[in-house]
Formats: sequence, structure tokens, C-alpha cells
Amino acid sequence: MNAQQKFHLATKPAVVLADGPYEADGDGGCEFCVCFGDADGEPITENKACVWHLWDPGETDKFAAQLAEKYGLELINETNPV
Repeated sequence: MNAQQKFHLATKPAVVLADGPYEADGDGGCEFCVCFGDADGEPITENKACVWHLWDPGETDKFAAQLAEKYGLELINETNPV
């Protein structure tokens, strides 16, 4: 099953996007985001179940790489160390 079918997306994913860190909501921590992207590299956020928020940069990189490999998609990793 491909990512579009599994997550019931209208837009076909072409890439996996990883980005961050972002300041988390008022707790002083940092979070990272992983999601699918379209052919133009724009995030697909129509299904919140396939937008993942993580707090560890290493785990973010690992998760994004595994997701890209699982679905045969290109990985665009724009995370920065904390």
C-alpha cells in the first residue's frame, strides 16, 4: 500500500520532509516536524495523522529516513542541530 492510500490523501506524496527545530508552545523545548510533501516540495497537511512532531533531532532524522524508504520517496531533510 502506498502512502496516498494508507493515509487517505487527495495529493500524491512525492517526498518526505523533515524540518526544525521550532520553539515548542511555551515550554522552552524544541520540536521537529516530519510530513509528506507534494511534487513541488510543499507540505501535505490535509491529514493531521501524517504530520509527526518529534523532540529529538536524531530520532527525527531516523524516522524521516525510514518513512522515505518505506514508501520509496525522496527525503528532504532540513533539520538543524539544537
